Amino acid sequence: MNKFDSFIIILLLLISLFLCGYCLALDNSIDKVYKPINFEIRKYRECSEDAELRRGIGMSMFPYNTDKGYFYMDNVSFSDVEIGDVIVYKKGNETIHHAVINKYRDRLYTAGYNNKYADDEPVYPKEIVGRDCFKS
Repeated sequence: MNKFDSFIIILLLLISLFLCGYCLALDNSIDKVYKPINFEIRKYRECSEDAELRRGIGMSMFPYNTDKGYFYMDNVSFSDVEIGDVIVYKKGNETIHHAVINKYRDRLYTAGYNNKYADDEPVYPKEIVGRDCFKS
């Protein structure tokens, strides 16, 4: 084996180590968002007097909310949203009603109760419309 062959082998080993490290880092970051969703952490919030009655469309929150089912919504600031809250937010022209499964810096990660994975895109403070609540 000459010096060139040794150099190629070492280079390939270094590239392999780099790729393994990158894959592990990528796997850990995905795990934070796509881990199995625990909906037992659901938070129930009492509505204020200003709560608004809204109508949901779709089955992503079943059995919590059925297609065309009604729910109450209160205004909420980003800093008051916690993991387990169910929020209403806008993405483009679509209004979405999903549970918060993770909060990281200036973004929230959400998922519908009936969905296998978390939503693809995080929710940013300016997209939050309100938080689900109940009237006693």
